[in-house]
Amino acid sequence: MTYSISILNTNQAYKINPGHSLLNNLLVNGNTTHAKCGGKAICGRCRVKITSGNESCNKPRAEEKVILTQHELEQGWRLSCQTFCLRNISLYLPSIEEVE
Repeated sequence: MTYSISILNTNQAYKINPGHSLLNNLLVNGNTTHAKCGGKAICGRCRVKITSGNESCNKPRAEEKVILTQHELEQGWRLSCQTFCLRNISLYLPSIEEVE
């Protein structure tokens, strides 16, 4: 079975490669991200808001908990470089102005 990432604010959808992080899935499909640290969970600029399907993703890692508050995590915000999903998800991809 094939699963996908739906990006609500850009009306795009991509097939998920579950062996890759959300960041890598986005990059492979030509989606630009604002990450400066190369996926090391340091800059926090690759954050996305998962609006549905969060339960099919790995639990937040310690690196995410340094960057994101508990409240942000509860709202569905994740670092795409640290998030792996095994089912369909929908997300909001913030603009550069929103992550700075």
